[in-house]
Amino acid sequence: DDEAMSERMSEFTSTFHDELVGCAGDILCIDGKAMRGTVLENGRNPDIVSAYSLEGGFTLATDMCEEKSNEITSVPKLLDKVDVSGCIVTADAMSFQKAIIDKIREKGGDFLIELKANQRTLRYGVEDNVELAEPVDVY
Repeated sequence: DDEAMSERMSEFTSTFHDELVGCAGDILCIDGKAMRGTVLENGRNPDIVSAYSLEGGFTLATDMCEEKSNEITSVPKLLDKVDVSGCIVTADAMSFQKAIIDKIREKGGDFLIELKANQRTLRYGVEDNVELAEPVDVY
């Protein structure tokens, strides 16, 4: 069963990640991909979302999307599979959703998510707040 295999692999890689890398300071990259060369019964290429550990150099977990538009609903499920506390989670603009950001923050992670110009109201709100914000620290 594909789901059971995915869960076992996630458990293994999470343990391996904790022992080898630990999470503090790691960057976890979330991204969706179409699996070209694989075709489902409905003739569609399946889409998966994965969490990749930059420090460890391996994928921590994956989640299958029902459809490309369901990447937004797959990312929170993926985040349930990995420990993001102390990590920086990166993702593309499709993940700039309140539920996803709330999930990352609830689990003790930080985030860096792309914001595109086509999300005008949100973009202008962020720009206004960033201009007023004082840096927490300077390196």
